[in-house]
Amino acid sequence: MAPGGGAAVGVRVMALPIRRTLWLWHARGEGEGGGGGSLLQRAEAWGRGQVDRFREAQRERPESVKARAYRALVWAQARLDAREFFLSSLPEDDRPLKVLYPASLPERGVRRRMRVVARRYDEHRRCFFTWGGVTTLMLPTLLLPITNLPLYWAVYRLYCNWKAMLGSRALHRRLDAFQAYGEEGSGVRFAKCHFLDEELRKGSPPDDSIIKVIADHYDLPNLTSQFQQVKYQMEQEDKKQEGAPKAAAAKAAAEV
Repeated sequence: MAPGGGAAVGVRVMALPIRRTLWLWHARGEGEGGGGGSLLQRAEAWGRGQVDRFREAQRERPESVKARAYRALVWAQARLDAREFFLSSLPEDDRPLKVLYPASLPERGVRRRMRVVARRYDEHRRCFFTWGGVTTLMLPTLLLPITNLPLYWAVYRLYCNWKAMLGSRALHRRLDAFQAYGEEGSGVRFAKCHFLDEELRKGSPPDDSIIKVIADHYDLPNLTSQFQQVKYQMEQEDKKQEGAPKAAAAKAAAEV
């Protein structure tokens, strides 16, 4: 039961293998989008409203300051780790959790990958304190006649890492409960999806069109934006692989 006495709203988790050890994780609450009365919920709603205003400026006045700021935000956000946004989307409570994954994959393997993501608590804790220090140092800029966008970004990164900390701890607890008590005792259910297999067979790794079809089919509007983050991670991996032979050759030449 939800805290207010009604039925608990469930959360859907999408688990998509993209390439080798790189997976796309996404979480969305059923019926998500309603407002809340707490201070934190109002702050989140205000933040979403500001982003919507910048996005609207991007459409109507592409060369305005807000439009340029929005493009910079999209560029920076695409370079962040998608796992952070997955963890920050998870609830702290024990509402039902439904994990959707390709039917061709073993459930045990999906749980193992999920547990690896759940172990990111310490990393986000370090980032939380780092961005907390940065935010504190930047507070005096509020008194200066300059743009506060860097400060807003620092606060945003502080908030994201705090939410990811909570999500990581909650996910670790839920997986432990599933291992000990199974589906009924943990509220976690793993569901095989043949539709995902059909779509992922169309391309390896999947492209934007495949991810969009999956996002539309399961009503996950933010899945495509998180896929951009995973694409950036793939590009970085490719660059490392391309640079490895050159680095080895340079090292061998230096030793001669």
